[in-house]
Amino acid sequence: MRCFELLLRSAICLAVAVWLADGVTAAEPNSAGADPVSFRQPELPRQYVDTTMPAQNGNEIRVRQGDSLQAAIDTAVPGDTIVLEAGARWSGGFTLPKKMGEGWIILKSSAEDRLPPPGSRATPADAPRMAKIVSDGNWRPALRAAPAAGRWRFVGIEFTAAPEVAELSAIVELSHQSTALGDVPSHFVFDRVYIHGNPRLNSQRGLTINSRSTAVIDSWISECHFHGADSQAICCWNGPGPFKIVNNFLEGGAENIMFGGAKNTAECMVAADIEIRRNHFYKNPAWFPLKYPNNWVIKNLFEIKTARRVLLEANVLEIWFDSFTAAGVDAGAYRLLPSSKAKGAASDGTDPGADVDAVMAATSGVPAQVVPGERLLRTNRSD
Repeated sequence: MRCFELLLRSAICLAVAVWLADGVTAAEPNSAGADPVSFRQPELPRQYVDTTMPAQNGNEIRVRQGDSLQAAIDTAVPGDTIVLEAGARWSGGFTLPKKMGEGWIILKSSAEDRLPPPGSRATPADAPRMAKIVSDGNWRPALRAAPAAGRWRFVGIEFTAAPEVAELSAIVELSHQSTALGDVPSHFVFDRVYIHGNPRLNSQRGLTINSRSTAVIDSWISECHFHGADSQAICCWNGPGPFKIVNNFLEGGAENIMFGGAKNTAECMVAADIEIRRNHFYKNPAWFPLKYPNNWVIKNLFEIKTARRVLLEANVLEIWFDSFTAAGVDAGAYRLLPSSKAKGAASDGTDPGADVDAVMAATSGVPAQVVPGERLLRTNRSD
């Protein structure tokens, strides 16, 4: 059994445009030499998420085992820092409310100084130095954001589910159902956190980011899988971005990262300005031999159905193609689907966000060992 690690470095520029039926900006002959194929020139992100640690000037709220975490969350105001006792555990389903003010609230472990330094990835070995927030019920995220909540930074926090929990839509959920940008959860940084399920948990997502200005950095997300449905380490289908996903370990069943795949509420909710760099995408080979009804849905490492201005650079994509073949799984490293084929798109094109351009620009190196092309990169025309 061979493990193909696709080591992506800044050697060449691979630009992939997902074609549209409308709006020609450039044209090239198609493979049959017939009419030109229209496409949009790929574009890099226009804005990036700033993950500089904010200077806090508010109160420090210390929360020990047995204290109310929700009370601390509700009491904190921008500029405050909530310090959770390292090694302590809080069970429930906690909600981040909307706060007034422009400053940040930091929620961190009391052992932050014993975590890997900023810029270094946290791993499961760091869990004893983290504070643990645990979902205690089915379909109840460990942490969720209320509409318009924002400006939270999490440092050294473990998010997971109790052993008795069977199913979750997400372990951490930033989401909304609004058509107004002002209602979208905004400004979050997950810094050296550990988000994970367990070998028995049906978790559709580790982290849902239907949000604005959200970053996941130096973190570890694993054991995100589901019986009979797609699952992802990170997923967004109804948040405008920008997004920063840098230097993480990402393990997901169907797709490790996915943008699109479900109907959004308005065209302004199409994800855009996405930076994905220096991550390790991984499919656990132990998942492939599992048989129905105990198997997880397994597909691609990275998939876009609706997005704009995506930079994919210097990532490691590790995938066991021999396991794919043995299990009869039709999947690959990348999959780029045109937005007009996104789930929920009406045949007349009236779905908001269904007829928008999804353009990816990736600075990458040639993989050391090349597998069949459709497994490395799969695209579909929108027409």
